[in-house]
Amino acid sequence: VKHIKASQQKKQLPTTDSSITTSSKVSTASNIPPPKQLRTQEQIEANNTHKRLLNETNLKSERQFSLWGYNIFRNDRVGKSGGGVLLAIKRHIKCREVYNKTAQENEVIAVEIETKGFKSILISSIYGPPKAKINKSTFDDLYSINKNCIIVGDFNATSQEKGSRKTNSKGRQLQELYKEGLIDCVDDDYTTFERPDYEEKLDWILASQPLLSFITNVETHPLFGIASTGHKPLTFDIPLRVEVKLPSPRISFNFNAAKWPLFRSKLDQQLMQWDMDRRLNSTLDLEEYTTFITKSILAATQEAIPRIKQNITSYSPSEASKNLIQLKHQAYRRWKKTGDDIDKLQFYTSKVLLTNSLRNDRRNNFNKLMSSLCQKKMYSDAVWRTVRKFHNKRIKQTYANVMKYNNIEAKSDKEKADLFADYFQNEVYFEAPDSQPFHDQVTRRTNCIRKGMTTNSNKNSWKQITVNEVKYHLKHLRNSATGPDNIHNRCLKNYSKLLVQHLTNMYNEILNYGYIPDAWKQANIILLLKPNKDKQQPSSYRPISLLSCLGKLLEKIVKQRLMSELNQRNILPEHQAGFRPGKSTVYNIVRLQRYAENQLTAESRRRHSAVVLFDIKAAFDSVWHDGLIYF
Repeated sequence: VKHIKASQQKKQLPTTDSSITTSSKVSTASNIPPPKQLRTQEQIEANNTHKRLLNETNLKSERQFSLWGYNIFRNDRVGKSGGGVLLAIKRHIKCREVYNKTAQENEVIAVEIETKGFKSILISSIYGPPKAKINKSTFDDLYSINKNCIIVGDFNATSQEKGSRKTNSKGRQLQELYKEGLIDCVDDDYTTFERPDYEEKLDWILASQPLLSFITNVETHPLFGIASTGHKPLTFDIPLRVEVKLPSPRISFNFNAAKWPLFRSKLDQQLMQWDMDRRLNSTLDLEEYTTFITKSILAATQEAIPRIKQNITSYSPSEASKNLIQLKHQAYRRWKKTGDDIDKLQFYTSKVLLTNSLRNDRRNNFNKLMSSLCQKKMYSDAVWRTVRKFHNKRIKQTYANVMKYNNIEAKSDKEKADLFADYFQNEVYFEAPDSQPFHDQVTRRTNCIRKGMTTNSNKNSWKQITVNEVKYHLKHLRNSATGPDNIHNRCLKNYSKLLVQHLTNMYNEILNYGYIPDAWKQANIILLLKPNKDKQQPSSYRPISLLSCLGKLLEKIVKQRLMSELNQRNILPEHQAGFRPGKSTVYNIVRLQRYAENQLTAESRRRHSAVVLFDIKAAFDSVWHDGLIYF
């Protein structure tokens, strides 16, 4: 577990970072600059930390913050500057938030982590401001949630027994907690906070038994980072194995490094294994054909396109900054070895010079980035990557530790998934029984229409899909996310002649049979939290279904044919603007404005204009399909 206490200066990010690995390493570090200046990630990653606890984050609730590869759990200070705690847990570790509270100005965040030895342990980060007393009830709450707990934080408590100059009132409060026997302090008397004229131990590692006896290799490290906070890093090990989440079935490919000629060659080799003269005599044959095409595309993709390797990207410091880093470390070691005031002065002088040098490095890199963007097209990938980076659009959202629906609470991932499934089934996709006589009339008429369509299905009234039609839609595909089959539109857009022939044949067989393959009915569902909504309520999330790109390609072909038919027959109302190319809500807004102007300009008939707007809940998902066919 890694604990980091960072800068207490305004707009700087003090942190406490904790991590558990296969042989869990717990480290505590200090002196981390604010998020915009966080350049010490390489040093932290070198310790293989899997959990990080951050104190005094200075983050506002509306401010987004992320660390690559981590899930973020936060408790931000409200109404005042400073303060705040944060927990960052590696994404592959099974964990859930169990405590997020501020009591008597003590800010607390706690996460429960599944392990193989202790079933689960609790990791907590606490920040106690200098003028606030330690809240004993917080420790009781954490211990009642999980008796196997590790509590790390800056309590601003000093103890003479642990290396400080004196014991303050908060230090005496900690001693009283030790006497109760629930938790104890890691036996380490090195100071963790340093100023030019004194040193103190302010950062503490507390644990309950038997976890306390597992903590080994406690080390206090020299200061690192560019902010002069005075807090030192602490590291310690815990030999525990954590439960790892199952890997995501989604595959991410690096299309910038794709070898498209190789892709088309491998794809044709795979597709030539199918006999094009073979007749599909049943839906089972159609399922087999669809699976064959899917596997062929995926096999060619895996051979010709490398997977994405997510590396932390950060600029390299200049040679001047590297020399200053080395000079600072040398001065620190000399000062600690000799105690000479000259070495001490050189250490603090080198820290100031390093801060200025790194600031200049960031400014130079930013100017270099802006200059490179000026040479690119406005809508290039590089420009939009930079825009997303500055606006933090791709920060992984966190979910509430407890979800609630119909007086049922869900805590584990499976329980939450089942709760969402119940909600969507009961609230969104629920079909009320038809009770009106008119409903029976619509149903009878719709059944007749369907029966007629089935009876006349062999008359080939539906025009066959052509190769040119498939090519046209392939060229206009967007680079949207993949479905469960991991077939990406970029692969489809780099088609071969043989692939187009197979797709055309497959789509025509699907239309002839009136049968959609089972794989195309499956979807990866992503839940997006609506703005300013309660995280604990399933109604606060918007589900996004990621379907197969092969199935969506057929949908585009059918949609274009339907729209062409509707436009030729003039079926759609003139004022229908939704889902029609070249029209939008602006079209109807202009109509309303013109109508209001006409009513106001005629003095003989001045009237009030009223507008009634409807926002129908789950309108798209609750469409009455029989009624749609009937009308």
